[in-house]
Amino acid sequence: MKRSLFTKTGLLVLMGLSGAAFAGEGHDHGVPGAVAAPKGGEIKAGPGSYFELLKSGNVLKIYVYDDKLKPLSTSALNKVEATAKIPRGAAEKLTLKANADHFETNYDPKKNHRFELVLKFSLNGKDDFVTYNVEKN
Repeated sequence: MKRSLFTKTGLLVLMGLSGAAFAGEGHDHGVPGAVAAPKGGEIKAGPGSYFELLKSGNVLKIYVYDDKLKPLSTSALNKVEATAKIPRGAAEKLTLKANADHFETNYDPKKNHRFELVLKFSLNGKDDFVTYNVEKN
């Protein structure tokens, strides 16, 4: 009898905890600081700006926005450089192609499943960078 009561109580506690664990999944409900990426990519904040990374295969596209998420021309940035680094590997400088509304590059992480992409830039006279942890598809 005691064992059955203990088992039922333990099961109820586990069910209650598992429901609470999934309560906030997928909804921001107006959380301050939550910013939705306009194109559905991964968004990072810069100084008075936002950067959105879209990845399709080995093609990486980085879109630039102002602090109100209005698109910025790539010409608004100066001294732009990108590097990719695989875990326990050396950083590799990437060649960026500046299009009107985004930067584009290709990077093949070979057998690695993830890599770090660092975009260094100068915007409005301020040097800064954003970092993405990119997973291979």
